[in-house]
Amino acid sequence: MNTNKLIQKEAEFKFGAVETIKWNDLNYLLKKASKLKRKRYRFCLHSNHKHPTQEMIICFKGFNYVQPHRHIGKRTESYHMIKGSMDVYLFENNGKIKEIIRLDANKSKKNSTFFYKLSKSIFHTILPRSKVTIYHEVLTGPFHTKYISFANFAPKNKCSKKKALDFFKNCKRNFSEKNK
Repeated sequence: MNTNKLIQKEAEFKFGAVETIKWNDLNYLLKKASKLKRKRYRFCLHSNHKHPTQEMIICFKGFNYVQPHRHIGKRTESYHMIKGSMDVYLFENNGKIKEIIRLDANKSKKNSTFFYKLSKSIFHTILPRSKVTIYHEVLTGPFHTKYISFANFAPKNKCSKKKALDFFKNCKRNFSEKNK
């Protein structure tokens, strides 16, 4: 790993013109995530929040909650699974689920989806489904809160684990009833 990095609470910025990530580096991500309260850690492969391409390798250990949000303007976000699995929830503006996309890094499941891209301002969130979830995220930058709108129909990012789990439980129940 590059020694020229700025370490933040849940992230390390890697500044090199050429960067590589080794399989062993994923163990480092997991160790760092395991020690943090929110059980998440990332390598940021862009130089700063102003960069036009925000690119990250993200590790979640166990359950993690990300408040549903949408990106304002012409922005694209993609996820490429490296390890584990997660669901991507897409919502209507009123909070009803449009779609749930299962992403899985297991190559032995020949028909599984391992890549997702969103190029429209739609409320979305993720639900990690494995003990360890690691994925590559690319997002149009720059990163600034003025380009993110958080969903009022969902709990806030700092809610309790129970509240977040109840939210997903209700989402799945309502989605199942809708698709009967």
